[in-house]
Amino acid sequence: MLILTHATQTEEYALFTALLTEYAHNDLADPQNSSIWKDFQNIPGRYAPPLGGVWLANWGDVLAGCAAFAPTAQAELAEMKRVYVKPNFRRYGIARALAQKIIGEAARAGYRRIAISTWGHNTRAIVLYEQLGFVPVQPFKEHPSQGLVYLGRDV
Repeated sequence: MLILTHATQTEEYALFTALLTEYAHNDLADPQNSSIWKDFQNIPGRYAPPLGGVWLANWGDVLAGCAAFAPTAQAELAEMKRVYVKPNFRRYGIARALAQKIIGEAARAGYRRIAISTWGHNTRAIVLYEQLGFVPVQPFKEHPSQGLVYLGRDV
């Protein structure tokens, strides 16, 4: 039922952009300070292979979610980004499958560690990441907003 696809084609990046747009308008906690608006200007941009990657999740033949990874200022550290699952497809294990895929693909891209930032009130995501072996880490990027939780792990 769940199909994960590595986005490499213009049409796939358009689907990724559509999901990010939905995410930005419905679920983004601090939209005015998000880097998502900059991402829209240059997709795949920082998510382009070989240092980044985008995966789309389909539930059957319906687009259900996405996730990506991108390089950071630290050479061996990738950042997991844009893990988003449409509300109707939550609680099916899609976010877990996407996160596991991103971790594995970051390792294949040569990274030794992966990290993610999320909002402290995003308890479901934090629990998922902890179940996947993420632990609190020092901030790996500058962000103007308070309240972000930084988590990381070896890949």
